Amino acid sequence: LVSVTPSATTIYTVTGTSAAGCINTQTVSLTVNNNPTLTATPSPTAICIGASANLTASGASTYTWNPSAYTGSLVSVSPTITTIYTVTGTSASGCVSTKTLSLTVNNIPTLTAVASPTAICIGASANLTATGASTYTWNPGPITGSLVSVNPSATTIYTVTGTSAAGCINTQTTSLTVNNIPTLTATPSSTAICIGASVNLTATGASTYTWNPGPITGSLVSVSPSATTIYTVTGASAAGCVKTETVNLTVNPNLPLSTSISSSSTTICSGTSVNFFSTQTNAGTTPTYQWQLNGNNIAGATFATYGTNTLNNNDVVSLIMTANEVCTTNSPAFSNSIAITVNPNLPLSTSISSFSTTICSGTSVNFFSTQTNAGTTPTYQWQLNGNNIAGATFANYGTNTLNNNDVVSLIMTSSEVCAVNTPAFSNSIAITVNPNNSLGLVSISSSTNQVTCINNTIIPITYTTTGATNFNFLGLPAGINGSWNTNTISLTGTSSVSGVYIYTVNLTGGCGLVSNSGTITINSSPVLSLTATSNTICYGANTILIANGANTYTWNPGLLLGTNVTVNPVINTTYTVTGDNLSGCVGSETISISVNSLPTVYAGANQTICGGQFVTLTGSGSATSYTWNNGVVNGTAFTPTNSNSYIVTGTDNNSCSNTDTVDVIVNPIFTLTLSASTSSICLGTSAILTANGANTYTWNPGLLSGSNPSVSPISNTTYTVIGDNGTGCIRTETISINVIQLPNVIANSTSTTICSGQFVTLTGSGSAITYTWNNGVVNGTAFTPTNSNSYIVTGTDAVGCSSSSTVIVNVNSGTSAIPITNPNVICIGDTVILSVIGGSVPSWSLNTNPSILIIAPLSNVSYTYSAIDANGCIGDVVFNIDIDKECLVTVYNGFTPNGDGINDFWVIDKIEKFPNNKVYIFNRWGNKIYQTSNYNNINNIWDGKLNGQSVPTGTYFYIIESDQLLKKGWIEVTGQ
Repeated sequence: LVSVTPSATTIYTVTGTSAAGCINTQTVSLTVNNNPTLTATPSPTAICIGASANLTASGASTYTWNPSAYTGSLVSVSPTITTIYTVTGTSASGCVSTKTLSLTVNNIPTLTAVASPTAICIGASANLTATGASTYTWNPGPITGSLVSVNPSATTIYTVTGTSAAGCINTQTTSLTVNNIPTLTATPSSTAICIGASVNLTATGASTYTWNPGPITGSLVSVSPSATTIYTVTGASAAGCVKTETVNLTVNPNLPLSTSISSSSTTICSGTSVNFFSTQTNAGTTPTYQWQLNGNNIAGATFATYGTNTLNNNDVVSLIMTANEVCTTNSPAFSNSIAITVNPNLPLSTSISSFSTTICSGTSVNFFSTQTNAGTTPTYQWQLNGNNIAGATFANYGTNTLNNNDVVSLIMTSSEVCAVNTPAFSNSIAITVNPNNSLGLVSISSSTNQVTCINNTIIPITYTTTGATNFNFLGLPAGINGSWNTNTISLTGTSSVSGVYIYTVNLTGGCGLVSNSGTITINSSPVLSLTATSNTICYGANTILIANGANTYTWNPGLLLGTNVTVNPVINTTYTVTGDNLSGCVGSETISISVNSLPTVYAGANQTICGGQFVTLTGSGSATSYTWNNGVVNGTAFTPTNSNSYIVTGTDNNSCSNTDTVDVIVNPIFTLTLSASTSSICLGTSAILTANGANTYTWNPGLLSGSNPSVSPISNTTYTVIGDNGTGCIRTETISINVIQLPNVIANSTSTTICSGQFVTLTGSGSAITYTWNNGVVNGTAFTPTNSNSYIVTGTDAVGCSSSSTVIVNVNSGTSAIPITNPNVICIGDTVILSVIGGSVPSWSLNTNPSILIIAPLSNVSYTYSAIDANGCIGDVVFNIDIDKECLVTVYNGFTPNGDGINDFWVIDKIEKFPNNKVYIFNRWGNKIYQTSNYNNINNIWDGKLNGQSVPTGTYFYIIESDQLLKKGWIEVTGQ
């Protein structure tokens, strides 16, 4: 026995020598086959986790790859870490070579995507931020970059694709909610009101509403502005989106309405026409009016002009207000009228008269004239004794001293408009002048003194006379007149001139005269002067009204008393003061105070910030300047140290000011701490991150939450926690977790396919330090598997990180040879071919053919044989054959034994296959009428007779039985 290691095919010759010295030689040829020249390449040489690569080997006949026990010249692999693959190539002669290749596995980038803010209103923008990769592409878009700005019109899910430097990609999504702008409407219950009235403003389409000027809140608000105002409502939806709308509200002043009417002439001739016109005072729009003639409505007349109408004398045209103008202070029952004199077209005549046509010598007399059928005064001339008198008017010749038999004449020198006669018309009166004589019985009571005020009507002064026939007064103040009524003389009237007047009353009777005197004292009313500390004030302010010129004062509105009064009107107001002097006379004067409305001032919405943050307060509204308390500068950022209320004062061009307040809540800062259960982990394991100091926590990457999240990064990762203390204040901290890559582990087996009872040895290899197998397998130690199984080896490196690899060992039991029964269900008498595929049969007990056996069993049977399968393992194969009883015999359910040679006998198909059969026939009463053994359809067959006679037509019951057969049923026998 020798051991040789030839490097090429060699013929060895052995020479053998016997003990007797005899020799012989033999030769043996040892063929030395070359090991295959093996190549192995990956395509591509680097992949990302989750991708596949093709491993290609050439130069051999068969190939086995490790790890994973792949076979073939082209295999597809998807490792999760960088892996060294070993391919074992076997040539046709069984020689082997090995080759290794490395496949780099790059990590997928740990991608984060955040939208800030997470919800916007239509038209606004948000920032999308991605981290964890080298380049980024966003969709919809596409847009690129780690920070992009978007303004979608609808809620959108954005997907960012991040690519690492190695070309590995990952995707993340973030949702950006887009809230609609509210569809805001603003309507007033009325677009115009009077001062002091209210109107409702209604807004719809939002969740909350703020009105300015104000500010006032709510969807339905009531306002009563003192001047025309534009109201702006800001509507905010539940999502915080806002829109504004405006309402223009007209405010009309409250004023008394009056009208005046006029005509082209108030005196006309009969048969002519006149135009009427009207105007109105303090009217904003035209109210409803009605023209009337003598109290009867006139159809078709407009307010501005009554029109041209033919009237009669003493007709009265009226204009009546039937409905109020919007903001008038008087009621509708207002009217005005004008009377028209209509002169008839008549002959004109005049008459003249005097106090008396008989006078005393040396006295005077007044002459008066009247005219008949005259509308207006024509041209007249007075004459005395035929001589023209200069300066005399038509109506009154005047007072003149006459002599006895003097004649006073009135001559018409030109015609009146409506007169039908010519100008040469005159009239005259003769005066009798009597010589003076004593009054005799004429007397007068004592005079009475009177004290009154300018423009006051005096208490009537009455004189009782006796014997007088006439009177006159001398020295009366202007406006005071005397009147005569039989024996009573009265003084009445109103004077506008102050002073002390001594008057004389002269009474005459016949040609006598008696006089009396009295005093009328007319005191002056006080002359008032009014001033105010300010004639224009702001709403809510005061002004002092100051009066001079009287002793006591009464003010209206308000019924205030005193020379100085303080007032605070809320609208433009005219104040009237009535002053009383020591004489009891009064005077009045007015002064107007203008009230400017306050500017609208809005300090802005309340704010909540965190300690150390800036805040900017800016006043807005209708003011022109804004000033804050606490040293705050309008529109300039500052850092509040604590919570406070800030007041802004807005001042307009009228120096009127208004205020508003905003609260700034300053929440304290807090301390955020961050730790980890371990700073280094093995790939695939977890670490616990712990944050303290806040109420809620948000982690990135991963969008984790809670104070103790568990993380399993696949590469070195820095985690950021955002802590919120519940007040909206946040802080951030970071911590890094080092990820140690797992060792490369390959599971090797001396054979992956064995027969039951054979040994196999499993060995782990790679970059690990120790290797441990499951199922009780000891690394590198042979054992006998009982069945096919997967075996997992776990390799652990120096730092305790582990990874696993699997090898499958198939244990064949010789049963892969598949028995074929063709067919496997037969009728008795049929043959069956038994054979196998996937192996060979070493011995057949009934046939020398090594692969096929033909049999014809008479009952259900199983055959068991020993076979060698394709894997070379020996096992039993079992053939099962069943007899189909349904195909044993066929029984026809009727026949016609009438001797015509057709269907004269009861045929039972295939009954000959059961030579030991027995057949029985029974009539419907259960009586047996036929019995036989070995029924064979030829010479042992029923012809439908009993004792040589045909049985009656009818239905009969049959039984067919043998060792392997039992059939029962009915047949129909039809006779001749």
